[in-house]
Amino acid sequence: MKKRLITVVILSASILALGGCNGKQSDLKTKGMELISLMDEKASSEPYAEILSGGGEVAEKVMQFGEGDYTTPSRVFEIKLPQDEYLEGMGADLSNMSETLKEDLYDRIGNALCSTLNGQEGAVSLAAASVAQSSTAFVGELKTDVIYLYQFEDKGNAVMVSFAPAEENVISASAMFLANEEWNSLETAEEIQDYLSLTLGGLEGIEVTALD
Repeated sequence: MKKRLITVVILSASILALGGCNGKQSDLKTKGMELISLMDEKASSEPYAEILSGGGEVAEKVMQFGEGDYTTPSRVFEIKLPQDEYLEGMGADLSNMSETLKEDLYDRIGNALCSTLNGQEGAVSLAAASVAQSSTAFVGELKTDVIYLYQFEDKGNAVMVSFAPAEENVISASAMFLANEEWNSLETAEEIQDYLSLTLGGLEGIEVTALD
């Protein structure tokens, strides 16, 4: 039952429809904080958590996310994954996929990564993070998919925001809380790279950069 719940939530999180598309260029770091603010509002609303989770343990976990202070991140890192290697490590066979389907799959890697990491913490954590997840689209240029990791130390859970080029001059973005509190304790790009590689079964080629 737990495995089935995790599978359903991962698939649901990966196919979330985009939110509204605003009319001006936004830098990624700022746009990520806007999504985090919306997630904080969702997680801080008991009626919202109860309605979308069905109550019980999942709603309680959602509300735990909302107890944090997400006003100002302590550190922000940029993460780039080796796409083909990551998908192969997840057991994906790309040999018979069209280029269009591959590109669509690449654009969903960030969401899939967040769901995988939360799934390792159990079905309740994965479901709760998916309830609070927020997505949007906005005007901008992006050549390749990228993930931003926002840390809040002891004030709240770390958050991953994935960005992907959508249509021409449009960027899609999706944010999700990370249930594992270990993510807030990693202070350098090297530590994050090593921890993520270990978590993903020794995946090599991960690039992590600290942002100002």
